[in-house]
Amino acid sequence: MHGDKMLSERLESAELVHWPDCPFPLPSESEQSLLRQQALAHRTTAAVEYHPASDRITGLRSRQDADAVAGILRRFQNGILQCLSAMLPEYAAGWEVGPTCLHPEEEAIRSLGFQHRKDLLHFEQAQHEFSQGRRLLRVLVNLHPTESRVWATSEPFAELLARYQRENRLSDRSIEQWCQSAGWPRLWGAAQRGESAYDRFTKKLDHFLKTDDAFQDRARRRYWHFEPRSAWMVFADALATAELRGQYALEQTLFIPLESLRCPELAPVSMLARESAPARRLAG
Repeated sequence: MHGDKMLSERLESAELVHWPDCPFPLPSESEQSLLRQQALAHRTTAAVEYHPASDRITGLRSRQDADAVAGILRRFQNGILQCLSAMLPEYAAGWEVGPTCLHPEEEAIRSLGFQHRKDLLHFEQAQHEFSQGRRLLRVLVNLHPTESRVWATSEPFAELLARYQRENRLSDRSIEQWCQSAGWPRLWGAAQRGESAYDRFTKKLDHFLKTDDAFQDRARRRYWHFEPRSAWMVFADALATAELRGQYALEQTLFIPLESLRCPELAPVSMLARESAPARRLAG
């Protein structure tokens, strides 16, 4: 509890929750040392990822320690899920567990293509599966032994949407239409199988924000310095973020369906549907 607000309400209201001392079980010192020895497979690889559905690991430059790293990430995931089930029981019954990630590279010096850059203020998306309107909950831990991980947070989704609409027309869709997944792949540039209209919109919004020089130069920012062994949790779809500096972090992704939320009206897909409601009334 924080004042009279529950943790779920704080998160759904675009609050970033920070714990100076990680409340989740951390890998042992020897396991952390092994994780810090890992390198990414390619320059553009986002992270080392453990995929629970297939029990496989991707993104490692060398497969020598693959089984050991997978075991560490699997145990870390299990520990987080056990803790979060007690902290957020309303989410636990309906969530889908996404990948557990290791970020071994220093963010400040990564050389990435424009569409992959995280140092710009951006709208976060799922990497390997589509959200289909579900909220994207991320939990992170700084494993660097001495250095903080630095983030910036900026405008919440409602303001990002208003900014987008000043230059772009928003499609007229209900929540169900925003969330509906596409069938088989169609022509080049059309929806991929499983991709929803909401997923396509979030890609457009992310590109719009990254290419908006005025937004990147003048948007308000709050800077966060996450100390070693600290943890933080945020709905990544709640606001614009930027990852500015830091090395060696663990990250867990969870997909939260609308029916599990305490305040579903605050979900981005709900806001999108409300924005198109006037157009639907006129059309009717």
